[in-house]
Amino acid sequence: MKAISSALIACAVGLGARASSAEAQTETVLYSFCNSGVSGGCTDGAFPYAGLTDLNGVLYGTTYWGGTGIRDCDGALSLACGTVFSFDPQTGAETMVYSLCSLKSRRDRICIDGKEPESGVIDVNGTLYGTSEWGGRYGYGTVFALDPANGAETVLYSFSDKHRDYEYGAFPNADLIDVNGLLYGTTPFGGRRGGAGTAFSLDPATGIETVLHTFSAKHGDGRGPQAGMIDANGMLYGTTEYGGKHGYGTVFSLDPTTAGEPVVYSFKGYPSDGAGPVAGLLDINGMLYGTTESGGRHFAGMVFSLNPTTGAETVLYSFKGYPSDGAEPVAGLVSVDGLLYGTTEDGGRGKCYTEGGDYVGCGTVFSVDPQTGAETVQYSFSEKNNDGRFPEAGLIDVSGTLYGTTEEGGAHGYGTVFSILP
Repeated sequence: MKAISSALIACAVGLGARASSAEAQTETVLYSFCNSGVSGGCTDGAFPYAGLTDLNGVLYGTTYWGGTGIRDCDGALSLACGTVFSFDPQTGAETMVYSLCSLKSRRDRICIDGKEPESGVIDVNGTLYGTSEWGGRYGYGTVFALDPANGAETVLYSFSDKHRDYEYGAFPNADLIDVNGLLYGTTPFGGRRGGAGTAFSLDPATGIETVLHTFSAKHGDGRGPQAGMIDANGMLYGTTEYGGKHGYGTVFSLDPTTAGEPVVYSFKGYPSDGAGPVAGLLDINGMLYGTTESGGRHFAGMVFSLNPTTGAETVLYSFKGYPSDGAEPVAGLVSVDGLLYGTTEDGGRGKCYTEGGDYVGCGTVFSVDPQTGAETVQYSFSEKNNDGRFPEAGLIDVSGTLYGTTEEGGAHGYGTVFSILP
């Protein structure tokens, strides 16, 4: 997650979104957050870190800040603590469905309904489920349910420090998955063996949470899972940002019935391999595909494939970085017509300032052919075009159109919802 600064926020200038003629597609900004203005509190939301979910043709997502809740999540901007929103791509209407931190305990003023969601929401039979990184009854994050029809939110579970070493996990920031009526997720902190993160299940009917695995820095295990897991033939697969045999992160498998967790692959780092996988995986016909934030031949991240049966990993593509290519893919992939599509947080032709005053790219949408490793920059975000910058989330395919979010940028500087045709 990039640091948000007033210098970056002030950089949005110009009008319209255009793709370079050297790139394949044109991107359309569908919505720019903070229509109400900062002084108005960004009541529609601000800074969408997570991707989108399609529910009957309407897209749902979260913003890390903004909304109509209690405005105490950022001292400089005085914004509320996040939203769940909907966006109708047919009408362009954005609706703030629920504003987090609307409920506070009188004793210690903790946002008991959650605050600052970094993950998105998932649809399970018409109910949306998600996590908030902070808040809850004890302040260490929540799992919540939301009825999109009436905006009623229910906290299913509050992570706690009341047990030794936060043994049930803390600060969840990854998407959940539903497998046979149970929710599965990860936390990057907490657990019984030194606080290196957990994989957990939660029964939404009872609110009972079970730690399936506690990650440990010892014995080659992974640590710090930043992404959610996927279900592939009854096994759960995920990534850890750190740990493993070489310390550069892992791909792990987890049997939800026995809680056995072998490390399937340990990344080796620059220059032969990737490092720091912070995104989830994609299963295509038994092969796993993913990204690493760093490592690769140019130390700008890479796309890989992995055979979970044999543990054989292949680097499909190493990003080259600004200005010719993307850099730092922190989101997962989606498959469309045999190609893998994703985003990079940095890189591309567009110029964006860092807090140190250097130029980096504003991020890209890219495609990779998993058969040949050929990569195409589909679109480069550009600060001057108000088309968004720094996409942290992956894409979703809805009837042949790809939809995504950018963390910052847009007409007001606080992030966008965009579309692009693959």
